[in-house]
Amino acid sequence: MVRESGGTVRLVSAPGRGTSLTLLLPRAAEMPQLNRPRVTESRPHPQLPVLVADDDPEVLQVTAEMLRQLGYSVTTARCGLEALALLDAEPAIVVLDYAMPSMTGLEVAAAMRTRGFAGPIVLATGYADLSEAEQFELNALQGVLNKPYTIRDLESLLARVEADVPWYPEEVSLANVT
Repeated sequence: MVRESGGTVRLVSAPGRGTSLTLLLPRAAEMPQLNRPRVTESRPHPQLPVLVADDDPEVLQVTAEMLRQLGYSVTTARCGLEALALLDAEPAIVVLDYAMPSMTGLEVAAAMRTRGFAGPIVLATGYADLSEAEQFELNALQGVLNKPYTIRDLESLLARVEADVPWYPEEVSLANVT
């Protein structure tokens, strides 16, 4: 890849002294223009409650912070059982890690459906090798986030998922209800 880019590789190794690897790449003529969409600064439904569950504390913290930056209200769980216990917080959307101890994200999603949760469920996974049965179960979910994901990936998926969230205007005039 380095050579295809017009660069070179230097490898120097000496017994007992270690190894040094140097990648030399040509300088770009100009900075590339990135056409990345800007992170939405205001949500159409501010503070939409999202429950996110991940057994990795760093991933959980980063995901929760990304969601807050996107304007969501966030509740976190460190495992599937904790996520099930937090269903009483009435999240509008649930984001579950696939590989958690005790219960996989797919098992948690099935248990949430059994308990009556009808909102969108998103599975975050770094595993490409899901079984055929697990692939089939993914069809029951509203989305899959492939790890590692960016705030833009999260924002894009949740924007699509929000269409499945029922909305009731805060200002409903009972005089107009028949």
